[in-house]
Amino acid sequence: MCINVGKNSLAMGMNSINQMNFMTLDNKHRKSVSIYENAKTDFDKDEEMQYYCKLSGNDEYVYALYMTQTYEDSFAKPKEMEIHVFSWDGKLEKILKVKEYLLTIAVDDENKFLYGRDNNNNIFKYQL
Repeated sequence: MCINVGKNSLAMGMNSINQMNFMTLDNKHRKSVSIYENAKTDFDKDEEMQYYCKLSGNDEYVYALYMTQTYEDSFAKPKEMEIHVFSWDGKLEKILKVKEYLLTIAVDDENKFLYGRDNNNNIFKYQL
């Protein structure tokens, strides 16, 4: 989960459903966004999947680390990763692709750099 105090909003990345949720706390309006396919529960699929695994945000954007691996492979079998960048109202702004197998991310307040950490505690810095 990621909170924007100034906008009184929060974003939630779902682990086992291919979906991001955005909620305005003033009026409890919720918007759900699904990338690539319609959101489905694991009960609707042959294999359980891990979708969003970490979120980071600042005043402008929400950065959502998209794993899209089976539970068996997630957090263990390296692959290229995607970071979905959303506005706080749930609009997909862009998709960043990185070759490193990141497990966590953080973004600075100025939207200049995104940081990621892999399984071996290596830190990567990406210019935005």
